[in-house]
Amino acid sequence: MPQPRIDSDYIFGIHEPGGEHLMLEAGKPGWILFNEVLGHSPNDRSSKDYTPFSEQGLAVMARLNNGHHPQGSVPLSSDYANFARRCANFVSSSRGCGVWIIGNEINYAVERPGATSTSATAKSVTQASHQESFAQADPQQRGLPERFNAQRPVSAGTSRESEGSADEDGEIITPEMYARCYRLCRDAIHRVPGHEKDQVLIAAVAPWNTHTTYPGNPTGDWIKYFQDILLLLGPTECDGITIHTYTHGADPSLIRDDSKLQRFPQHHYHFLAYRDFMQAIPHNMRRLPVYITET
Repeated sequence: MPQPRIDSDYIFGIHEPGGEHLMLEAGKPGWILFNEVLGHSPNDRSSKDYTPFSEQGLAVMARLNNGHHPQGSVPLSSDYANFARRCANFVSSSRGCGVWIIGNEINYAVERPGATSTSATAKSVTQASHQESFAQADPQQRGLPERFNAQRPVSAGTSRESEGSADEDGEIITPEMYARCYRLCRDAIHRVPGHEKDQVLIAAVAPWNTHTTYPGNPTGDWIKYFQDILLLLGPTECDGITIHTYTHGADPSLIRDDSKLQRFPQHHYHFLAYRDFMQAIPHNMRRLPVYITET
């Protein structure tokens, strides 16, 4: 069977299928990112067929999650080996994809395994006027104000350090823990016959989020978190990088807006946040591919 295409001649794409006809009708097949929930049972061999998309010339990538809130984008650290086996099983039985992302926004408290009653989540959902409808409209809790908590000014009398931490249940995913999980998944996928040269990408870090603090990063700086993961992996244990970056508004001029954050004046507020991530990539890893997978 021919290998799936792992690149496109075009820079643009869509998050989840549904609008690919626009690219195909224009004769410019770009990318489609699929968001998959796998769990971590090492005996689960369920899979997906992406060939209806890849055979039309579309480049396909799949984000492999253990689950969504409260299961965690990656599982508890005690199940990392099982998750790696599950990812390899999924890849082995799937067709039409050669680019895989391991987890998602692992510094965001909502993405932690077991984060069932986070203070950040509870506070934000309580403030929603219709809690039940909010949960139905946003089951992954991607729209909570706490996701981009660093954009808020520091409250009077509150230290930057205390604002940065999210002291909730669930297992905090430190850079060391994520690097360990990623290595296991990458190695397992590369051992699948026919997938030795697949690109296994690191999870995108949630920009403007300070939930995950640890020794050496007391403010939860998301760029530091991102860089620490890369430093742990190095150029020989990483196939590529994913980045999330956005504007805060629909005005196209915001794409070039150079505004910085009040609390982190070294970091960009709008789409140019991608440059903060790019500048943090160690020099010996700058040959790796980088994908903006949400914007």
